[in-house]
Amino acid sequence: MLRDQIVDYIDAFVAAFRPPLREGVAVRSLRADAQHGFALDASDGLHLADQVVIATGGYQIPVIPRCAERLPPEIVQIHSSIYRNPDQLPAGAVLVVGSGQSGCQIAEDLHIAGRKVYLCVATRRASRVGIEARTWSSGCI
Repeated sequence: MLRDQIVDYIDAFVAAFRPPLREGVAVRSLRADAQHGFALDASDGLHLADQVVIATGGYQIPVIPRCAERLPPEIVQIHSSIYRNPDQLPAGAVLVVGSGQSGCQIAEDLHIAGRKVYLCVATRRASRVGIEARTWSSGCI
């Protein structure tokens, strides 16, 4: 799914199921609670839950391997946090390094735009139709 499709999907989910969605709320603490499972102290009050799912990105700060510094300057490199659309990249095939959520979404976005995409993964091959996968070895190109 592309970014706008994900936003639309979440909006449709909220409209259909009316979950207790709260936006702009700061979480101060989360602790185990013997009676209720978990207690979440937030800027809008105390919330109790039997179970908690923490779904945050682990890589909010871009990590770029040092070996990328040795690539020729004519090779365009951008981190997923900067990527917005296929037009940011020069014409031709694209190598996407990393098969996390962002890497796969970018690879799919580029593929849908008609680009030839190489998705480098750590240990498994990508299963998406039309995207060629290559195993990323330790080290750089």
